[in-house]
Amino acid sequence: MKYIIDASEIPWREAPPPYSRFAKAIYSGIENPGGAQISLGIFRFKPGKYSAPHVHDNEVEIYFTTAGRGKVVIGGRDYEVKPGTIAYIPPGVEHQPVNDGDGDWEFLAIFSPAVNMDFIKEWDPGNP
Repeated sequence: MKYIIDASEIPWREAPPPYSRFAKAIYSGIENPGGAQISLGIFRFKPGKYSAPHVHDNEVEIYFTTAGRGKVVIGGRDYEVKPGTIAYIPPGVEHQPVNDGDGDWEFLAIFSPAVNMDFIKEWDPGNP
């Protein structure tokens, strides 16, 4: 069982257009230590980039901003985020991360229960 992970050793992957962003799947819902029911990813959006609005039917998602600034649209309302900001997204609520700033925005995304994030490992290697 792996208790410590050096995220710098996990390669960045770049999502295909039109929603280009960078991600690292840390805990993907399959290989979680002790069977923990969480998933964890690191996401980085360049200025002007965003993902599609989407909904997780059964999972809570939490964004913890570690660098930069952006906004999260949750249930049709815009919320500004900066380092140290936590965004809580309940199941069944449409949301969308948007980098409307002038620098890179990076955040941790935590899901509970766990989601399978292995699709990220299929994206092309990228260098944000």
